[in-house]
Amino acid sequence: MIRSAITRTQSTVVATLLGHKQLPVALPCLRSLLQQSADSVSLRLHDDGSLDDGDIERLGSELGSVTLVMRSEADLRADAMLAGYPNTRAFRSQHALALKLVDLWLFGGESIVYCDADVLFLRPFRGLFRPGPAPRAVFMSDVRTSYSIKSWQLLRLSEARPIRDVNTGIILFPTNGYDPDRVEWFLGRPELHSPPVWAEQTCWAFLAAGVPCEILSPAQFAIASHPPKTPVALHFVTPSRHLIADYLRPMDAGPLPVDVAFVPARQCTPGSLLASEIARRVARMRAAVHG
Repeated sequence: MIRSAITRTQSTVVATLLGHKQLPVALPCLRSLLQQSADSVSLRLHDDGSLDDGDIERLGSELGSVTLVMRSEADLRADAMLAGYPNTRAFRSQHALALKLVDLWLFGGESIVYCDADVLFLRPFRGLFRPGPAPRAVFMSDVRTSYSIKSWQLLRLSEARPIRDVNTGIILFPTNGYDPDRVEWFLGRPELHSPPVWAEQTCWAFLAAGVPCEILSPAQFAIASHPPKTPVALHFVTPSRHLIADYLRPMDAGPLPVDVAFVPARQCTPGSLLASEIARRVARMRAAVHG
């Protein structure tokens, strides 16, 4: 059943962005989150504007009681709250992933807690969604830095440097540390948005520079194309989406949940970003040769 309010006040509310085309992957992934978390969690699903009545019925049937934020409802709130942020407002209207950047803040409580609908949890875990001893940002780690800003552009910037290797498959962020003026600044620089699909992730990396930040241990949380030996969760980003069939099996019901581990975040520098750009180009050349 879809309902408009959460009654399990002890639960941590985990948001996700969801669309019609994502349902075949999203449903097993979101079920795995609910089943594998030893800490009580509930879901707030943000419609990207493509969910239909059948999708909504299926979500309620397969995930149980969740909160659903329809795109029309979110648009009304955004129109009211973004009146003074024209760049943010325009970017949100043009890019679906902008909902992940903007609406988590618009609908957040004391803390933004988010998990992509293509993150599959493979082992019982605990401690991911519990508040830390002090407010801080937490993200997954990417295989290499995947940002829409180039190394030479970062070299010329006088603003704070972004955090390195951020992957926004999972986001924990203190709401009072979210700086809408920094978002507005970044979204007002279209030359820093190439490719546009990475602009949302890049903006989060800049936001993270303004608060204490940690990264989920890559030995536990990783991109599916580079799985660790015993992952807690894998993120099936678009290039690795086809791999998920190999992991859709009965969930591991081990006797004890794994404690989630965190590692210190590192600052992204022009040199580290250049190294990622070179590594990505080399990987593409190798793929072209062997393809």
